[in-house]
Amino acid sequence: GLDAIEWGGDIHVPPGNAQAARAALHCTRENGLTVSAYGSYYRAGAEEDFGPVLETALSLGCRVIRVWAGRQEERRAVTACLARAAERAAQAGCVVATEYHADTLTDTLASALALLGEAPGLRTLWQPPVGLTAAENLHALHALEGRVPLYFCWTALARYK
Repeated sequence: GLDAIEWGGDIHVPPGNAQAARAALHCTRENGLTVSAYGSYYRAGAEEDFGPVLETALSLGCRVIRVWAGRQEERRAVTACLARAAERAAQAGCVVATEYHADTLTDTLASALALLGEAPGLRTLWQPPVGLTAAENLHALHALEGRVPLYFCWTALARYK
């Protein structure tokens, strides 16, 4: 019943591994799926090279690259890094999206909205934070409207229908 898969850069398709990307894409297509995103595990602000991440996403045929929004104490460096990555990805027809995740600059709705406002072109994926009610989660999704890649927004909203 799947339509798409997100391949991870931590194990399956490490950044810069063209052979792994080709194999994953072949397997994906053979099974009638598309690649929804590349879960790169790129950590903004950690002095990592974004180039191999972008190249790998393009090799996978996907247009959404999931990244980590760094650590809170490094806000200025993380924001600048994400803005550069988002601009570079946009030039290649891709979107950089943070993971809405604890202990990062997207760990709360307010923090995520602030980061998105500071880094033009940046988007965020979204997952229900532990401990929030369905109403709070719906509020967050609506507040993030236009900033969550559409496919992921539909998936998240489906949980609350």
